Amino acid sequence: MSMSSFLLNRESTREFKNKSIKEGILDLVENAILDLRSENDGRYNVDFKLIKNGSNLYEELKNVGGYAGVMIESPSYIALSAKEDVKDQLYAAYSMEKLISKLNGLNLGSCWVSLAGVPADVKEKLLGSDVDFLLAIGEKKLKNPFLREVFSERKEIKEIVYAEEFGKEIDLDELEGKGLLDLFYYIRFAPSTKNLQPWRFVVSNKKVVLYLDKEVVETYGVADAGIVMYYFEELAKMINLNTEWSLLGFEEKNGYIEVAEIEL
Repeated sequence: MSMSSFLLNRESTREFKNKSIKEGILDLVENAILDLRSENDGRYNVDFKLIKNGSNLYEELKNVGGYAGVMIESPSYIALSAKEDVKDQLYAAYSMEKLISKLNGLNLGSCWVSLAGVPADVKEKLLGSDVDFLLAIGEKKLKNPFLREVFSERKEIKEIVYAEEFGKEIDLDELEGKGLLDLFYYIRFAPSTKNLQPWRFVVSNKKVVLYLDKEVVETYGVADAGIVMYYFEELAKMINLNTEWSLLGFEEKNGYIEVAEIEL
């Protein structure tokens, strides 16, 4: 599946089949985690831990884990640990979303689970102080075909992409001329906290600068930036743009934090 198709169809799985993941599949998940560790090679204080039997963890975190205490029950979880350094936090989210794309290839559903509401002593006992997110994983529960799907609205390209400076309206013909129109069409479907789409992009002749809503940063951290950075790079490869983000100084501008830039 192409990255554009994956993004269009990507969804968080909140209901899983009440069955364990097959041991052979769990072995492949472990291998994917080992690949991420190898790619990191100690550059960032980030790690992943597969929790094969998730039932005990669910019981401990029920009513306290997840957004607003809504804990996702799944047969297994992946714990994501990262130090408080913003670079580590960005790389952690970037890597987790990379892992999710691999899990999709194993026909496993997944859902981010926040631990922000979990008391520090409980989290320390169960997972360690550096774990702020879990990934619930398992086989997707079959949906009722007679129930209507609820789709979240996505912002238009012009609402998230600016020309030359923050707030200046972009010309879509200009984006198409740069070969970026399709990329920005699909990047709108990247996942974000509560589907807020808190990122903004400023496009010039030589680069794209990424910003993240300051309120989101203060409330939820920078994970949404790391996630969208991963998908941007993957979509860029489809137009033969093989380049990587460079982090900036995280200065505030118009209620947004300047995060990173990527050369065109």
